[in-house]
Amino acid sequence: VFAEKKKIARNIHLPDQSGSDRILSALKRGYTVKRYLEIISRLRKADASVCVSTDFIVGFPGEKKKDFLETLKIARETEFSFAFCFKYSPRTDRPEDVSEISASEMSDRLALLLEVIRKNSKKVFTERVGQKEEVLTEKESFGKTSSGFNCAIIDSGKVKPGEKVEVEIKKAAGNTLYGKVLK
Repeated sequence: VFAEKKKIARNIHLPDQSGSDRILSALKRGYTVKRYLEIISRLRKADASVCVSTDFIVGFPGEKKKDFLETLKIARETEFSFAFCFKYSPRTDRPEDVSEISASEMSDRLALLLEVIRKNSKKVFTERVGQKEEVLTEKESFGKTSSGFNCAIIDSGKVKPGEKVEVEIKKAAGNTLYGKVLK
């Protein structure tokens, strides 16, 4: 269905939380890393242009360095377009769930993970240059691609808010693509 129905957005947010099966089990996620990667593989096989974003938690109670390194591996190999990354914070309803990882170690892990995500994101954005993208305009000079990216429209006088246009991506900077309308 995803391959055939182009009306389905080409961006999928698929929370992972961790690259470690042991931590996923402790989080009661109900899936394994293998299953998670299979889903992403199927999505990309159906449409290679799909962008996948995720969520990660670092420092969950019981997380060992090995678990964190497995998370870094998944982040590197999967090339997410972006990710929401957080340090674990205890739940008020479960005060016994305290991370054994120091605050500074948790910050270091988060910084490493964010660096991997930034590199992935930059690569994903850069690969869009030269590609055609459908954009739903929100303003005369701005919209969102079907893959969920912000897109500034270079020749903005050609579009109206609410219009769908095809653009050629001319450049990528930060978290924005810049496109020229193809009409």
